Amino acid sequence: MNAADNEAPLEYRSRLKGDPFGGYAETTLMKKLLEWKPKIELKDGVKRYYKWINHNKNIIPQWL
Repeated sequence: MNAADNEAPLEYRSRLKGDPFGGYAETTLMKKLLEWKPKIELKDGVKRYYKWINHNKNIIPQWL
């Protein structure tokens, strides 16, 4: 078992003072105008990203 298999609750909060705009994808308008729907659920996207990070450690900067 690894961190990608754990069920972690998602907590949505408002943007903190000083946080830059554009750090998230707001898709409401895209869904409405283009009848677009994401193909990957957030939970699955996080799992896929976690796996990608673990398989590509060599390209991640050391300072991160």
